[in-house]
Amino acid sequence: MKMINVIVPLITSRLAYTAAVIFQHIFRVSYRFCTEDEMQEAEISGNFYIEYTRSPVFLSRNLFIPDTGFLTFGQATAPIIDKSWGEPSEKDLKGVFPFDLFSVVFYFISDFEKYRAKDRDKYGRYKHYYNVSEEIFPSHRPWVFLFCEKLIPYFPDYIKEEILKNRKYRPEITWDIDNPWKYRHKSFFKIAGGMLREVFMGKRRRVIERIQALFLGKDVNDTYSEVFSICPPSVTVFFFLVGGDSPQDSAFSFKTPALRKLIKKVADLGYKTGIHPSFETWQDVSKMASEIQNLTEITGIPIVASRQHFLRYILPLTFRNLLSLGIKEEYSYCFYDTMGFPNGMMIDYPWYDLEKEEITELWVCPSVMMDRAWVSYMKGSDSEKMIKFDNILSEVKHFGGVCRVIFHNEALSESDEWEYKRDIFKQVIKKILS
Repeated sequence: MKMINVIVPLITSRLAYTAAVIFQHIFRVSYRFCTEDEMQEAEISGNFYIEYTRSPVFLSRNLFIPDTGFLTFGQATAPIIDKSWGEPSEKDLKGVFPFDLFSVVFYFISDFEKYRAKDRDKYGRYKHYYNVSEEIFPSHRPWVFLFCEKLIPYFPDYIKEEILKNRKYRPEITWDIDNPWKYRHKSFFKIAGGMLREVFMGKRRRVIERIQALFLGKDVNDTYSEVFSICPPSVTVFFFLVGGDSPQDSAFSFKTPALRKLIKKVADLGYKTGIHPSFETWQDVSKMASEIQNLTEITGIPIVASRQHFLRYILPLTFRNLLSLGIKEEYSYCFYDTMGFPNGMMIDYPWYDLEKEEITELWVCPSVMMDRAWVSYMKGSDSEKMIKFDNILSEVKHFGGVCRVIFHNEALSESDEWEYKRDIFKQVIKKILS
């Protein structure tokens, strides 16, 4: 079987990780590492090879990529991020790649910047410029895929054809259930007291919502029937918040009968269900363990997926805790204030523990947009935001990536800041699933 041979002086965990992401997960082609002593076999077989060394030895054919030492010699200094990187020139195509592609890709996918981050927002979240320089590489482009695309002109036709054949677009809609209801399943006195306060403040819309909840059993956040009708179980994931006692957490305990019934219904309908750990769990493994156990008890199914509440986590602690508790998929990689590609990626890939220098069994599952960013952070009209989303969706489909978006059940409620957003978000969902 023909494959890509990568000639290296030393196979390190950084290099093994980067090569797996590029060849196995992005290109989806066969590859192997070999030493210079194995070059004769590679030459005889007619396979394509890439020479990743300090200086070229075999320039007779195929490709040389310069090794700057960031992956193979354990250098702590990051590669130079150069905005002049462009398409390969005719000179480049003769066999010398213009920069250390492997190091640059590792720099992005390993979250190298976040380990050095000192500046966070008021909730403790990483600001999105820690996903590499926003000025040089703006987050609305899938930079890792664009870098890897520069390799393709060097490949023989049979590899090019394999890469294009293996590009398969995958949609996924995810729902974070922070506030399953706005008014219902709370005490009568709490709902009525809130209504009196809002009458005094002149909030007519909220008064009507409360009356409907009290006397008609209709809650604005109860959008689940509509979600079920437009989002098939095969491409949909629900994340439930079932604990926490901070002001940012849900008002509903996991013991609330209505919440337990909702969670069980979602699981019984065949939807994948994950944990939405409460606000303070990002550094508290015991709290996280308790909440995972509570959700497992309700669903009767092992919980393997997680998305952190408020998208807040700290590397490597939060992810190590998740691994220790049996979580295999982490869905927190998403910009909270814009749309785009976290770490320049649009597919699921293994998380690399940079402090331990090891590949882990936890998979990072990035999202390209969150509804809250659209409503609360992004500037411009809904039409302008839709154009930006269309551009992102177009790139995901071109590269055969995953278009994953984060919604909350309130997004279809038409209540408060979500007013006039139902049709817009339903249009986004339709585009993703088409």
